[in-house]
Parts: sequence; C-alpha cells; structure tokens
Amino acid sequence: MPHTSMGPGARKKLFGAVALRGVGPWRRLVLTSLMASVGTFGSVGCGVQRQKPAMSADALKRVTIQRVVLSEQQFAQAVVKLLNDGEQTPERLNLLVAVVQHQLGRAAWYFDAGQEDVGLTATMGALLLVRTGELRSEMFSGKERTLLAAAAAVSRRGREGQTRGFFDLVDPLLVPGSAKTDVAAHVAALKAWEADSAPGTMVAASQKQRSQAAHALITRDAESLENANVATVAWVTRALNVGGEQGAPMTHDEFDERNEAHRAVTIGAPVMAALYLRDGDAAAAVNALEGEPMSVISNPRLVARLADAADGDADAWGDLFSFYQSSKAAGELGLDPDVALAAAWGAALARHRADPTTMQSAVGLATLLAEHSMPDAALALLDPVLGKEPSAEELGWSLTLLLRSLDQAEGRGDLALVRQSYQNAARYVELAATARYSNGMRPGAIDVWQEMGGLESRAGYLEEAYPYLTRVAERSSNASVLRLLAGIQRHKGDLNGARESLSKMVKLANAASDPAGEAATQVMIYDLERERGQTQAAGLALQTALERVLGARSQARTGPQLAAVERVLADVLERYGEAEAANRAVGRAEDAARNDSVQLTATVLDAARRALCLSDLEAGRRALREALDGDLADADLTYAALWVKLLQLRVHAPSDGSVEEALARVDSAEGSWTSALRDWARGSLTREQLLGRASNPIQRVEAQFYTALSEHVEHASDQTLTKLKAVANSEAIELVEVRIAREFLLSAQGAQRPALPQGINLP
Repeated sequence: MPHTSMGPGARKKLFGAVALRGVGPWRRLVLTSLMASVGTFGSVGCGVQRQKPAMSADALKRVTIQRVVLSEQQFAQAVVKLLNDGEQTPERLNLLVAVVQHQLGRAAWYFDAGQEDVGLTATMGALLLVRTGELRSEMFSGKERTLLAAAAAVSRRGREGQTRGFFDLVDPLLVPGSAKTDVAAHVAALKAWEADSAPGTMVAASQKQRSQAAHALITRDAESLENANVATVAWVTRALNVGGEQGAPMTHDEFDERNEAHRAVTIGAPVMAALYLRDGDAAAAVNALEGEPMSVISNPRLVARLADAADGDADAWGDLFSFYQSSKAAGELGLDPDVALAAAWGAALARHRADPTTMQSAVGLATLLAEHSMPDAALALLDPVLGKEPSAEELGWSLTLLLRSLDQAEGRGDLALVRQSYQNAARYVELAATARYSNGMRPGAIDVWQEMGGLESRAGYLEEAYPYLTRVAERSSNASVLRLLAGIQRHKGDLNGARESLSKMVKLANAASDPAGEAATQVMIYDLERERGQTQAAGLALQTALERVLGARSQARTGPQLAAVERVLADVLERYGEAEAANRAVGRAEDAARNDSVQLTATVLDAARRALCLSDLEAGRRALREALDGDLADADLTYAALWVKLLQLRVHAPSDGSVEEALARVDSAEGSWTSALRDWARGSLTREQLLGRASNPIQRVEAQFYTALSEHVEHASDQTLTKLKAVANSEAIELVEVRIAREFLLSAQGAQRPALPQGINLP
C-alpha cells in the first residue's frame, strides 16, 4: 500500500493492529519496543516543521568555505543552531565546517591523551552532524592525524567498512609520502580480504552488507549510500533463497549460512531503513522498504510508522528513536550498533525539529550529544526548551544529565569541558535553587554545586572551588563539603576557619551516631592543631580519635564497614608511631575487604603510602604484593609500585623484583599520565621529560613530587626539602602525594610523635 494513500491517524491504527507479513514465523520481526516513545514528560504536540528544499549537490560543491575558528563558548551554540535549522544554505555549510573542525580537535585531544575510545566516539559525533552530500574536504583539513587515529581504532575493532571510510576521507588530504603509501596499502589489503570472503555465500553477502553500510555512514556521499542499498538488497535476496531450504544444517558452514539468512530476514528491513533515517529521510526509507525483496520481510508496523514520520509526526519519530536506541545493544543477531546509532540520531534530530518546544522531543538528541563528547551542546539545547517554569521532573532530568556529563568530563581530564558544560546549564541550575524547586528535588542545585566544588578542588583550583562549596555549606549540613572547606581554609592560612569546619563535622558525626566518622575527623583536627602548634589540643584530638575508632570496631556489621574502620585505626596508630599495630589493622582491613574492590584498593594504597612514610620496607612490599594479587587498576598499581620503589631507595635496599613486576603489568595507553609515571619509574623518562608530559596542575604537582622525593631519599638537602615544601603547599590538597610531602617535612624537622595513652590494649 503506497504510503501516500492514508493519513497519519489511519497509519497509527494499522501500526498497532495489522498482522505480521513474511514467509514464515522465524522471519518475523518483533518490534514491540517500537511502540514505546522516548522520555516520560507527558504528551507531545505535533507542530510540524517541514524542511525547505535542499540545495543541489552541485550548488553545495560551489559554496566557498569561509574558515571560522570557534571558541569553546561559541561551539555549543553553533551546534544548537545547526540542529535547530536544517535548511541547506551557504551560511549553514560554513558553520557546519567550523563545528566539525572544532569537534575533531576535541577528538584529537582525547587521542593524544591515550583515550582512544573517547577519541573515536568524539570523531563519530562530528560525522553525525553531517548529512549525505554535505561532506567537504575543508572539514578535515589539518585533522589528518585525527582521521588516521580513528581509522586505526576501528581497524583494531575489526570494522572494515568504517576503516575504509576513514581512509577515503583522509587519503585526498595526504601529501605523497609514507603515510599516503601506508593508507593505500591498507585499503588494498581490505579490498583483497573482502574479495577472498567465500564469494557467492550468505556469509560473504552479510559481510559485504555490513562493510558497505558502515562505509556509507562514514563517507556521507550518495554513491556510498547507493552501494549500501544494493548490498542490503543482495543480502536479503540471498537470505530468502537460503530460508527456503529444508532440513537441519549438517555442517558448521551450513549452520553459519542459515544463521546469517535468519539475521537478514529478521533485521534486514530496519537496517535498510536506518541507511535513510541517518539523514532523517523517512520517505526514502519507506520507498526502499516497499520495493522487492524488502517488501517481503518488512513489518507493516515499521513501514506505517516511517510513513507517519515522513508526514512530520513527532510521536512516530520518537517511536523510531526508541526502537533504534534500544537496538544498539541487541546482541549478535541484532542491528550493528553503529547502524542503530545512526538511525537513532536521525530520528532524534527529526523529532526535535518536528516539535522543538517540548522536553520530550529534546531528551533523545541531548542524550546522544552527551554520549558523543558534546555535553556542552546538549545542555545548551535544553535551555530554551525548559523555558522559565519547567516541571520539577524536566528540571531534574536536565540536572541529572549535567551531573553525569561533569563526571564523565572529569574522568577524561577535560576541565575546560566541565566548566563550559556548567556554564551552559547555569541558568537552570540557578532556577533549581529557587524556592519553587529547592525543597526535596533531587538532584538539585546543591548537588551540582557540590560536584563543581569537588571537581575544581580535585583539579587543584581551590579559589574556583571555594564559592561552590560555601553555597552548599550555607544551605545544607554536609560532612564531605565541610571536609573540603577545611582543607581549602587550611591552605589559605585560615586555620581558625578550618578548625570551625572540622568542629561542625564532629557534631554531624555525633548526631548520626557515627564513631568511625568522628574518629576520622579527630585525626584531621590532630593534624591541624599540630600545625597550629597547639600540642595539648592535638594530643587530645588524637586520643579521642583512638577511643572512638576502637569503639566503632564492635559496631561494624559488614566486611566493607570493618575494613573502613580498621583503615581509620591504622591512620590513628600511624600518628602514634605504632607501626606494628597499624600493620595488624591493615591486615584485618585487607581480609575484610576481599570482596569489595573499592575498599581493598583504598586499604592497599594506604598501606603502601604509610610504609613509605615510616620507612617500613616489609610492610611496603607486602602492600605491593597485595596490589598484584588483588589485580588493582593500572593507575593504582603504578602508584603503589612508585611508593615502594622510593621506599627501597630511602632504606638503601635492593629491589626484590615486585616493583618491576608491577610496572610490567601496567598496560595504559601511550600518552596517558599513568604511562608517563610508569616510564619514569622504569627510567625511560628523565625528570624534565616527566615534567613535560604533565598537562594540568595536578599532574605537574605529581611530577614535581616524584622527582623531588627521588632526589631527597638519595641525597637529602635543603634544596630537596624546598622542593617538597612547594608540593606540600600546593593547591593539590586532595593528592596523597601532598600528604606524603608533609610527613617528610615533619620528619626532617624532628617532629615528635605523641605517646600512646596508658591502659590502651591494641588489637
């Protein structure tokens, strides 16, 4: 039935009621998830916005590109402008080139930092913004290394079609030389491999279809799209022939043939539709499915919903987005994740344009933007949609996306993106702080401010962190925030303010009947009072900490709880100089944390740090062995190995091989900070080279610490102490290395540890 012969209302009824069409039960496609629309924000209006006629391909090619360099502040708004208006104009094409250039620059930063997965995702995000026929060489000029890195990444993942696609993009940009020769050799090898793939078989047809579809999603040209269409038709045609065979398969090859045939007739229609939905062209998808052989396997509900989408029905676009978004993780017999992603993107964008004023139409697109390293654009997209009086549900969803984006950006070391993302959401964060929303809404403005304060603090920007944290402290009693405030106040020289913040923490712990929490706070008070020269107050705080933590041991009910309490006890005993008793507490903590990787990691790293500070070689090596046996993450294992290496230098002991074994296990990507520390520990990097690899304030402090301490433990001098003092006084107050530097300075000053109170029986 031609899609032009019925109205949207009739098609909706058909979508829900018509029987499945096909040649057998095993060929039927179940699209129940297609019935669910994205989001939970009420009903969706259907204010249709039809696109204006597109410029011809020849006209697009003749447009002169005016090179524009976008700032971080301009980038998000430029992306939003592209997403809101799809009309093909010279102005839009120029803006598109600038946006793609900027996003590829972001991807290059991730590749250079050793974050290949993130770099590849960011690169794919740049290509998602480009429709078929819009690709221009100016988008990639100067970004050859990024395209080559993306090609290498997809090649390692066995994505031949994408690999060819990236090579096709980069080859015209390369000057004659080794890189261009290597690309030609890789392309020739890929073509030879595809030619050798058992021609004439179902498996070969499937491989070709996957490759051509993936290639078309990268190169974005009409010829590649047509090749993908032809390959999909051939794939389904062969599958229908194989599906008619009788009897059970007798060999592995026969099983593979039947399996691929089953996959073709099961998902062939949504795969074909995805090729056109990538550009938001639902009408072309309908036409492709109504021809032979696709009409034999096409689900009428899918065709009807595509036709509704072609008429501008926002609900239909939402259904299509939900289906393809959920299909990204459908398993071996599901859609290729990249094909599903392309269709989900096109559907999300079309839905937003069909109904640009509602939150429900924006959430899918905002989610995909954030997933592709454009959270700043996602948050800017939401701002006008939220308006002046969004519902608490809509505002809460937006703040959830913001918090998730902040966390991801911090994990990638991208502080600039953290700040820009917050800036683009600042208006509705402030809105969430008003009386209408502030009572009971979670997440709320307080959660965002606390996250930003913690992020800035961990990044070593204490002045930037302080206003966020003070706003939280003014509105909420929060031990985590008070701890950070105390650390910042201590750094600023406001020791009285720090003492007041810690006193508030003690009150919170008492109110919560949390003796372990109070003990940990009393330890911080001890350190502060010792720094203030208040010996008696310091001793009283440490004695209180010991009493509270010993009492807390009897209240611990789970392994993680006991491990946390024993770690606090070890911390207290370290300050008394009771190394053996502290080591016993560490052993109990390790036993209690066997099934909790977070607690085990914290326990082992704390033990290695303590061993370095107390010159306890046996304890340090034991901690490193626990780190090896516990299979700690690369970064954690590297730090443990570094501390034991420095400990061995401090006590002039030869290596027992554990440090070398740990460093050999570290397999972090080249370019990452972990790999730099590993290489320095191995002697592969000089002091200057390690400092040169540091790309942010925290890394620079770490580099200064390790180079200074390695000099100090071998040849202590006033000069090395001065370097350690610079680390101890740095803004990186969250670093363990800062604490170690302080301990070494106190040791050099001959600071005396308090005596253990009489009558205390240590476990």
